[in-house]
Amino acid sequence: MKDYISDDGHTCKYLTPDFLCSIYDHRPPICNTDLMFERVYSRYMTREEFDKLNKEACIGLTSVD
Repeated sequence: MKDYISDDGHTCKYLTPDFLCSIYDHRPPICNTDLMFERVYSRYMTREEFDKLNKEACIGLTSVD
């Protein structure tokens, strides 16, 4: 994931100023929540738990200090 972190260390360097993904069609698997839930996280948590954690992570990535 370090290849995706911006210089500020808090956001994805591929986020546009209005917080849209500029590489959405070519994003890595870790950014594809449906794919990652099915491949990995479904073994450890419910979809609801995963969605809640993902939402919290996304809010953290798009907050501006």
